[in-house]
Amino acid sequence: MAAMHPATRTVPLKGPWHQDMQTFHKERVRLVRNRTALCNQLRALLFERGAAVSQGKRKILAFARSLIAEDGPVFTGMTKIMVQRMLREYTDIDSYIEEVEAQIGMLAKENPDCSRLQAIPGVGPIVSTAVVAAVPHKAQFRSARHFAAWMGLVPSHTGTGGKTRTLGISKRGNRDLRTLVVQGAGAVLRTSVV
Repeated sequence: MAAMHPATRTVPLKGPWHQDMQTFHKERVRLVRNRTALCNQLRALLFERGAAVSQGKRKILAFARSLIAEDGPVFTGMTKIMVQRMLREYTDIDSYIEEVEAQIGMLAKENPDCSRLQAIPGVGPIVSTAVVAAVPHKAQFRSARHFAAWMGLVPSHTGTGGKTRTLGISKRGNRDLRTLVVQGAGAVLRTSVV
């Protein structure tokens, strides 16, 4: 069928470096999701015992450590053991994330395409390696617009009768890569002086 349709776009093959880098990024995404889930579970556990904690991993961890250190009616002995185990697990996951990010950083230094991408504000080793790993051949896109559409950073359109309305971002495409690029752009906006 593909031979009968000459306009069919093919997917370029990825080399071992690109596959390894995508594996590192998938591992990092899994670890970050596990860390977030653990924080949410710890927050819910504290809330069930009447201790409301605002969002943010630093606040949750500091509050849990302070409650374990003091004696009071909030925690029973078994609950303290469980919270201590959750805090140890959080520390382990955090160290795994740091290890993966260090490996990604080392590989980003070796790749010239990653170095060029890091010259863009908001693009660090994680974003640059994710982009290079997902797009091994830059020539597969005719322009930056095609790349943005592939990633899912274009607005949806709707309308009839000659009136077109632009809606929000379509969110189709590479979700993890789009998340990293949007977070980098948000970091630039937060740190820029107006």
